[in-house]
Amino acid sequence: MAWWLLSAGWTAAQATATQGALQTALATGAGVGAVITFMLAFRRQRHQEHAAHITAYLAERNADLADRNAMGNLD
Repeated sequence: MAWWLLSAGWTAAQATATQGALQTALATGAGVGAVITFMLAFRRQRHQEHAAHITAYLAERNADLADRNAMGNLD
């Protein structure tokens, strides 16, 4: 990248400053992308765990209702 900046007619100091700014911008973008990816993974995991708890609760409730219905004791 420094070679490309120097070949564009910039001085060494300008090329170094521009290269540093570009590296900082790219690192910041990568960091933001990593944070967003982490947040989405956390949200997906939480949603799956919540859905599993609800499914287990409903299965237990339906089994209890089926037992009560089989005994003729449905309120």
